[in-house]
Amino acid sequence: MHWNIMLLCWFFIHMLQPEMIAFWQVLLADFELGVRDESLLWSQSEDMGEGYHCIRMVNKITSNLDALQGDKKSGGVKDGTPVILFAWKKQENQVWKIIPAW
Repeated sequence: MHWNIMLLCWFFIHMLQPEMIAFWQVLLADFELGVRDESLLWSQSEDMGEGYHCIRMVNKITSNLDALQGDKKSGGVKDGTPVILFAWKKQENQVWKIIPAW
């Protein structure tokens, strides 16, 4: 079952939104309560194992949230690793676990 989710950064009152560039870098964008913007709506795939899921834009499900060069072969995810939208390649840098922050 797919659950629609919104990734909201409460502290900055911004939301993730892809910039219109070659590899769709995900950036912070203003969030306006009451305004429906599909580029701010995300969906979660079925469980890919151990509670990890793919995260995709609701209106562009062929691209997944991806930590750019965040796979083990490239050295893994580090502070400052860009988050992008990228085609599904079945790599560990394309699956995410959402856990409560409290």
